[in-house]
Amino acid sequence: MQEKPRYPSRSFKLGKTIQETLPEPPPPPDPAPLADAPFDLAAVIAILSRFTIETEGNALHAALTTYPPVLDGHAITIFIDNELLLAKVNELLPSFLARFKRELGNDHVTLQFTTRDEQQETAPAVKHLYTAADKFDHFLASFPAVRELRDCLELEIP
Repeated sequence: MQEKPRYPSRSFKLGKTIQETLPEPPPPPDPAPLADAPFDLAAVIAILSRFTIETEGNALHAALTTYPPVLDGHAITIFIDNELLLAKVNELLPSFLARFKRELGNDHVTLQFTTRDEQQETAPAVKHLYTAADKFDHFLASFPAVRELRDCLELEIP
């Protein structure tokens, strides 16, 4: 009589047996390369304007666009007037940064908000024109011929 081969009991080694029978997991995919598209000041200002109006409204838009942003390589610095606004904007920093990275197509962008007192000479203030007289004075400064025409015709325009 022929002896049957004796197989070891696998009941206690069930986990190891299952692991041996499973196929090898595929290797993890290579991470996507980081985007590094160039950008300029006009693109930054446009994104900042759209995002602030869409999410927070005109009050935050006016606060963030009073001073032009400063670009230093991939770093964007935005100036704000006071600490209270700085605290509110810092709460929104992750959403701002995600929007800038997505719309600029650059994953290396860094964003920093700082108060105006820290960088007094770096960014000149943008004067917003609210009244009709301010708008007309700006128009006269841009087009001196209109001032001459007003004086020549003796018009009473403020």
